[in-house]
Amino acid sequence: GNSRAMVEGPDRRRVKVRLSPNAADYAALTNILAGDSAVRVASVAEIYPASISACATATDVQITGQNIWRTTDVVVGGKRLAGDSVVNMLPDMSGIVVTIGQAPYPSMDGKYVPVTLLTPYGRAGTRLELLDAKEGNGSCARPAANAGEKGKGGK
Repeated sequence: GNSRAMVEGPDRRRVKVRLSPNAADYAALTNILAGDSAVRVASVAEIYPASISACATATDVQITGQNIWRTTDVVVGGKRLAGDSVVNMLPDMSGIVVTIGQAPYPSMDGKYVPVTLLTPYGRAGTRLELLDAKEGNGSCARPAANAGEKGKGGK
């Protein structure tokens, strides 16, 4: 028989798979066209929602911008948030989702909490409005639900 055909196997063929470009691809292309591909900086474009309640037990906040997807740690009001359960990349690599738990977050100007994202390209900062917070320490100012209801309606 023809042993040569068995060793080479079937004919090779190319398969072209089309992938949609994402935010990181566009940012890299822009840097190449602008001639500044060596300088990479992280910058925040948007934070959503722009305000959270100090009384919420956990809130997911989306932060988008250039090279934000590379964020490993987020510092909210001086409290470091890190790990896969807290900081996750958005599917299109345009930013991250951060789970912010309830804690006393010291606020700036009595209303805003500083948010700093730590990336390999440096820090990027923004601020987050803290609603329902006690003045100064950022803890929840609302009384617990049903706090005044104890002892009512029972025998």
